[in-house]
Amino acid sequence: MGAAAEGELQFEMEGRGGRLDLLQGAFVAAGEAHDQMAEGPNGFVIVDCGPGVLDDATQEHLRRQRWLHLPLSLRQRLAQVQTGRPVPALLPELLRVFAPAGSGARLQGLCAAVEANPGQAWSVARMAAFVGISESRLHAVFRREFGLSRRPGSVPAACAGPSTSCGSARHRSAISHWPQGIPSRVH
Repeated sequence: MGAAAEGELQFEMEGRGGRLDLLQGAFVAAGEAHDQMAEGPNGFVIVDCGPGVLDDATQEHLRRQRWLHLPLSLRQRLAQVQTGRPVPALLPELLRVFAPAGSGARLQGLCAAVEANPGQAWSVARMAAFVGISESRLHAVFRREFGLSRRPGSVPAACAGPSTSCGSARHRSAISHWPQGIPSRVH
């Protein structure tokens, strides 16, 4: 997933063109070819998800959507990104906003949010709202994805365990600058 932190990036995938800026991002599945070109000063945030972060249903959902209209909360966070500074953890919010409610990817986003904010209170109601489902449905989704029941204290433990895919080593965010006026084809 990519979005602009500064400037504009002309972007083409599957013969359809668009642009990435502070209002719009794009989803590119692993291995998909795309072209890009920027004019003027620019900076773009790329969130590279490792294997297992996006379940098949979420990948298919995002492939159909492709161009992602960024909500105000994400635009505000992108506007604060600066070259040479650490990029904030955007994956939890990206998954909360763009992955289908109740999907494994939303639960992965919850884990990433818990990992990023371990001292916060993670009530069942808050976790269910993040995943986009009812409190009673959260138990079934948690069991489906991790083979565990959701109990008080179990989310932080399960999210830190080896069965999850959303640990910091499995995704990364970085800011990139494209040379002005030079097209780039990425495979």
